[in-house]
Formats: sequence, structure tokens, C-alpha cells
Amino acid sequence: MTFQDLLILFGAPILVVVAVFTVVFLRHPRPQSRYRAGEPYNFKPVWFVARNGAVADTSGSGTASETTIDDAHGAAALEPAHAESIASGPKGGSHGKW
Repeated sequence: MTFQDLLILFGAPILVVVAVFTVVFLRHPRPQSRYRAGEPYNFKPVWFVARNGAVADTSGSGTASETTIDDAHGAAALEPAHAESIASGPKGGSHGKW
């Protein structure tokens, strides 16, 4: 076997494995905050719609208890009209221990 044959048979697969490893396991330089199970959910809910103002109730006769606010990217975010706390059961919410 020549060096070129070895390079094709072993070099190319190793290069593919290294490329996949690099893409999968190297982290982004600035990690984004995300929700992890068991932690409080402090993120603002956002409705992504096709056009701005599609979620807003313009007639004033609807039963929506929330108002919409456009953020810097034009996505409509919901803001509750009144703060209400929802009591969860003794086992917690989706992350309860049974």
C-alpha cells in the first residue's frame, strides 16, 4: 500500500470523525441561558407570529387577560395583566419527585 492509499483509507475517516467531534462537543464561546429541569422558570414567554400585532386584541371586546408588547426583534411578548401565583400540588409541577 502506498502512502496515498493509507491517507484515503484512514485519513479521510479520521478527518470526518474529528470534524463531527468538533461540531458536537465544542461549546459556543458565549453559552446561552436555558431552562433546566428543577430550576424556576424566569423567562418571559414570547409569541412568534407572522406579523406584528397579530396577537394584540384591537377591538377591546376580547377576553384576553394579557397585553402584548413588541420586543427589540419585533416579536410580541405576553405580559400578564395581573400577577397570579399558581399553587402546585405536593409533588411539584413537571419536575416533581414521586
